[in-house]
Amino acid sequence: MAEIIRYVNTASSGGDGTTNAESGANAAYASLSAWEAAEQTDLETAGNWHHVYVSTGSGTAADTTGFTIDGWTTGASNYILIEAADGDQAVKTGWDATRYRLEVTDERAVNIKDDFVRFKGLQMRLLVSTPGYDDLIYIQNYPLADPNDIRFIDCRLQASHADHR
Repeated sequence: MAEIIRYVNTASSGGDGTTNAESGANAAYASLSAWEAAEQTDLETAGNWHHVYVSTGSGTAADTTGFTIDGWTTGASNYILIEAADGDQAVKTGWDATRYRLEVTDERAVNIKDDFVRFKGLQMRLLVSTPGYDDLIYIQNYPLADPNDIRFIDCRLQASHADHR
């Protein structure tokens, strides 16, 4: 089983995600949305698992585009792990705007339509200009199998309005 490694770096101009570089053809993806759209694959048949590291690189910009995890074929050993890189993990003491964060306004941050997805050390926040707008994270119950095995490990999740989940 092979680990497929990709990078998202909010300071990147965008590339194929095979390095954490900020420019060039092999530069990191500039957002999780760009990563997800480009990398959808059948991990189970290939016998792989997918590991994406997220960071702010040389900057401090937020990742501001929500994304949907859909179109993957995953399994218990063939999962997706989205992990904050060293130094970009969420901290126990509160929100840190110098670290990687998925921070969207008036849209869902993450829509999960596939099984076996893990998030580790991420900060995610929904900013709301209109109360009652949307969910921070939505796990679609169809076509997901049972069990779904969606994990959030050491993440900081926030919504900017009391009406939000």
